[in-house]
Amino acid sequence: MSYINEKVRVCIDMGDWKHSWHNKFTTLEDFKKCKDIIKEKISQRYRELETLNGGIYEIDRIISNEEEQQELFDSTSKALNALSIKG
Repeated sequence: MSYINEKVRVCIDMGDWKHSWHNKFTTLEDFKKCKDIIKEKISQRYRELETLNGGIYEIDRIISNEEEQQELFDSTSKALNALSIKG
C-alpha cells in the first residue's frame, strides 16, 4: 500500500478536526476509512451551505420588506404633504 498523497491529506485535515493518523496509512481499510471521512465532510459542508443559503434568503426577504415599507411611507408622506399644501 502506498503512502497517502498531499491532496488526500488536505481533504482529511479540512475543518476543525485534524487527523494525525493519515501519516500511517498502510492498509486498504485505512483508505476506506479515509474515504468515509471525506464523504462525511462533504455531507456536513452541504448541510452548512443549505443553512447559509436559507439565511441569505431570509435576509433578502427582510431587506425587501423593509424597502417596501420605506417606499410606502415615503409615498404616503409625499401625498399627505401635497394635500396639506393645497388645503
